[in-house]
Amino acid sequence: MEAGTPDGFRRLLVDASGKPKAILKRNEWKALATDRVVLVPGPEEEIAIVRWIFKLFVNGKLEVEIARALNKRGVLTDLDQPWTKASVCSVLTHEKYIGNNVWNRTSERLNSNRVRNPPSAWVRAENVSTPLVSRKLFERAGAVAQARRSRISNEQLLADLSRLLEERGCLSGSIINAAPGYSTKSMYIHRFGTLQAAYDLVGYEASANYRYFNVITQLHRRRLEIIQDLVAAIGKAGGLANYDSRTQLIRVNDEFTIAMWIARCRPSPYGYSHCPFHRRRLTGDVSVLIRMLPDNLTVRDYLIAPVWEAERAAPMLSPNNGVRFDAFLFQSLDPLVEIARRAPIGTEG
Repeated sequence: MEAGTPDGFRRLLVDASGKPKAILKRNEWKALATDRVVLVPGPEEEIAIVRWIFKLFVNGKLEVEIARALNKRGVLTDLDQPWTKASVCSVLTHEKYIGNNVWNRTSERLNSNRVRNPPSAWVRAENVSTPLVSRKLFERAGAVAQARRSRISNEQLLADLSRLLEERGCLSGSIINAAPGYSTKSMYIHRFGTLQAAYDLVGYEASANYRYFNVITQLHRRRLEIIQDLVAAIGKAGGLANYDSRTQLIRVNDEFTIAMWIARCRPSPYGYSHCPFHRRRLTGDVSVLIRMLPDNLTVRDYLIAPVWEAERAAPMLSPNNGVRFDAFLFQSLDPLVEIARRAPIGTEG
């Protein structure tokens, strides 16, 4: 299956008489108060993905397993993002797939946090669009989800949370949602009121998060080692390179500067990994990002790009970032050594 946007719907702009005007793209909205926006079925391949998600779930697959399968097949969400347990849950619980519109699920007052409203406060309009799945299949998916939730006791939830804390070293909503075989963050909030209340019961102080301290220290040392190796390699090639710890720049042959950073690999249970790219750190003429493998001990590759090209990069990089950007990925720093190489001037005898 090709990559797509399995929302399954498109937003159709119609005028006051109901005459279609245009299909709206993402972040496009109506301009006239008399116009309306209605949902219409999208491409068949997207609809097929939506139905496939429902069928897998009612046949016993977990949300995390469905997310992995979608990511393996190269399918993206309607926001062009990889799938997670939360995004699969969003599809399985959204009533638009049976033709309903629901409002007022949440509310937010000035200078206050957004809160979830109880189902009794929701405003629902039924049969306002073409359903993509049958009501029977939708309700069956809801029953499966409810059965899974009701089978888990509070004691089991806390035991799972303790085990996850032991495995990961810290806890957060994203960690809980991403953990395969565990209940979702919303389940803990529903049972215990807040995540912090659940944390307290397993003896975890969220503010004391030292999980990545050793890893970050280790990566810092690895970066300095790679910088030292590069400076030495340039020297052997006849060039001159110096590292200024104050500016954190490598000056080469008094001609250009290199800013070198290292990124921790963040593996995901959904079948992909990514690493952060802090563009605010971009300085100098050439930017080098050392990307690590999931063990955070082995270098995956080096992103070597002029600063003006690096500024176009996403803040979170995946293994594949498009042909244009992946052209700057290398398995070593040899390209920089070659740029700095100086050949001796021969003498005539």
